[in-house]
Amino acid sequence: LQQLQSRKNELEEQINQSASQLEAAKAALRQPIESIGVTDALFNIAESCAVEITEVTSPGIDSDELAKLACPVIRLSIKAEGDVPNLINFVIKLNNDFTTGIVESAQISIPCPAKGEPSASIQMVVYTYEGD
Repeated sequence: LQQLQSRKNELEEQINQSASQLEAAKAALRQPIESIGVTDALFNIAESCAVEITEVTSPGIDSDELAKLACPVIRLSIKAEGDVPNLINFVIKLNNDFTTGIVESAQISIPCPAKGEPSASIQMVVYTYEGD
């Protein structure tokens, strides 16, 4: 009986820790979609990397699952131009600086020098959480 009580206490502690971790994750994602400032953040990151964003498109707000938690998401298609090392740095910073976002794909095109500037096409998802 004592072993069962001890095991019950251990399981309750694990439940409490998991609940605490879940609340912390929700708090990190909890932002009204209108205030995410995705576009501002994109342009700030681009400026810090010395690249120029030439196009940002989004089909609008969608829904996806993150760790079995339904979350609204904003899917973005981004086109940027700049030097190749700067474009690579831009993609890395997008993935690192958007704590609630992830770069799903990035393709860098390097044309002949006389035919234009290198460019990147990036697909990104930014997650948010609206609450229970």
